[in-house]
Amino acid sequence: MSIIFVRVIKKQNIKTFFTIFLIFFYCIAFGQIVNYQSIVKGGIKVVGFSVAESAFSEENKIVDIPHEGQIKEAFLITYSPRPSDDFNFSYNYWINNQKVTISDKNFVSSVPLIFEPNPTLIQQGVKDYALYQVDITNFLNDFDQTLSFKQDIFSPPNVCPGCHVAGFAIIIVFETSNGNNVNFTQILNQNPESTAKELNFNLSNTIDTLYDIGLGIMSDRAGGGESDGLLISINNNLIGCLCQNDQPENISGVMGCFNYENGNLTGSCDDNADSLLRNSNGIMKLNSSHIENDSLHLKVEYSPNSNPINLLTPHNILLGYNLVYSTPCEPFEVVVPRDTTLCQGTSLSLQASGGQRYKWLPETGLSCYDCANPTFTADTTTFYSLQIFNNDSCSVIRTVRLFVEEPKTVSVQSTSASFCGGATGGVIMQANSFYPRYSVNGTLFPMGNNLQNLASGNYTVVGISTEGCPSFPLQVTVDSINNTVADFWRTPLEGAAPLNVSFVNKSEQASFYLWQVDSLFYQNIPNPYTFTEPGWHTITLYAWKYDTLCADTVSKTVFVRIPQIIPTAFTPNNDGDNDVWELPYIDVLYPENQVFVYNRWGNLLYTSQKGTYASNPWDGTFEGKPLPVGSYFYVIETNDPDFPKMNGQVSVIRK
Repeated sequence: MSIIFVRVIKKQNIKTFFTIFLIFFYCIAFGQIVNYQSIVKGGIKVVGFSVAESAFSEENKIVDIPHEGQIKEAFLITYSPRPSDDFNFSYNYWINNQKVTISDKNFVSSVPLIFEPNPTLIQQGVKDYALYQVDITNFLNDFDQTLSFKQDIFSPPNVCPGCHVAGFAIIIVFETSNGNNVNFTQILNQNPESTAKELNFNLSNTIDTLYDIGLGIMSDRAGGGESDGLLISINNNLIGCLCQNDQPENISGVMGCFNYENGNLTGSCDDNADSLLRNSNGIMKLNSSHIENDSLHLKVEYSPNSNPINLLTPHNILLGYNLVYSTPCEPFEVVVPRDTTLCQGTSLSLQASGGQRYKWLPETGLSCYDCANPTFTADTTTFYSLQIFNNDSCSVIRTVRLFVEEPKTVSVQSTSASFCGGATGGVIMQANSFYPRYSVNGTLFPMGNNLQNLASGNYTVVGISTEGCPSFPLQVTVDSINNTVADFWRTPLEGAAPLNVSFVNKSEQASFYLWQVDSLFYQNIPNPYTFTEPGWHTITLYAWKYDTLCADTVSKTVFVRIPQIIPTAFTPNNDGDNDVWELPYIDVLYPENQVFVYNRWGNLLYTSQKGTYASNPWDGTFEGKPLPVGSYFYVIETNDPDFPKMNGQVSVIRK
């Protein structure tokens, strides 16, 4: 139920006036918003129709908009299906062959799909029905007396026609040089699915009762007869039921169309400017007979016999009201903030001008509510009605819509690992039309969801909306892979000194190399490499693609031989020269060697530990006592299956 109170004030002069007092709290608290109130020297034109359940085509509709003077402002009010959150929102009207895009930035209110006889509606991506407003002033010319209108269909053609497009209205405010001062107020329903809300017009401008006072209703999907529709009462007296659709028959719902100029209200479309709201007639003239105890009490409610299905689905929807009248208030120009989208948690300084006093409602989210320039702290989307008063306490009202973009979640479709030490990995984000680009660790990437050239590691990925607002951060890990394999061939594997060895690098997935031969390093190893020292030599190859920390290594050996030198005599006389029996390189050539020395009777005189002869050679003694001059017998066990043991005689000579 919607209720309008109008309070009358009598004045002692040649004109009679009454004033509609603003009780703004009720408009906000009970789901109504004063969308627009203005004073203009000129007139108002409202045209529209509802096509919710008709076979509406995409062909142009020609609408008459006869008027004089210059077009000051023009608005499109549309009630249409709203795509689901994951649907690519592409929803366009065409005004005079110019595209008017509808988006959530034009959103006013919505009707949920509680019950729908055709489940295909939801399956095809319809979230709910929504009320939108778009400024189309720049789409019209002052000399236009007609306009063409059509709408793109965003949902597939097999869905019910009412799922494609619903109602629309075009409001044109025009100025003339010698017309009446006209007050126009539009109230939109923020809860269109319910009319059981109290409404008080948010106005304070005096009405000149010598001229017509017009009231227009905007609704959608009217019912099917006197028992199904919206009941209209004034001062608790039923004056009619909006229970029939606009004509012709393929039009659904009731849109109150009218023209107001020079103080006269005339109907357009199929509406008549009389004193009744009935059937499909959506406009009426208010007069003194509707005034009782200085108040006008207008009530709009569902018929008690309305079809229950119609109450559950978007039927008999009250979209809003239009009130127009002449006023002694003079027009004045104001400047208000543009509708703006902010990121949650940010602030915006609002700038209004043109008035003496200001009133912002609702009283939430602003640093002040009676100033021209409050600061808005972005917490949640808020639609403000800003009432601006001039010197004589006349006022205008503008809607300031501040959309707060709350962060949404993003998800990963796939990741690809990065080659160790490089930046060859990537992340592909799940396609999300809300976030056309992303930042990675604070760096903004180009448009798209394919984030490449990432090194291995942990990243914070944030979606960035078209408004520059961030999503919730998402932690993503790019794994590391290392396909580098270090390898080389060498030939021969062994031989006598000097030994020339050739190398062939057989590494895979590598770009840089370092060679090590024993303790020497080479960027490019001499090839062939000449080994002169006997024994085992270790050759190591380090290979990597991007970073030495990711290097792979391989080591191989080469064995270089020289004949074992076995002296036949030595002189252990402590003169520092040839005092021990030296066997050069024996521990190198035969790492597991063991040396045994015997006397002529076969008694063991000396035994070395395996591979350590050079550190403890035989010094010609036995149990610490010098042995006499003479010949002794030795056996050298190589302990190498490729080299047999060696034996012979060695003489001890003392000088």
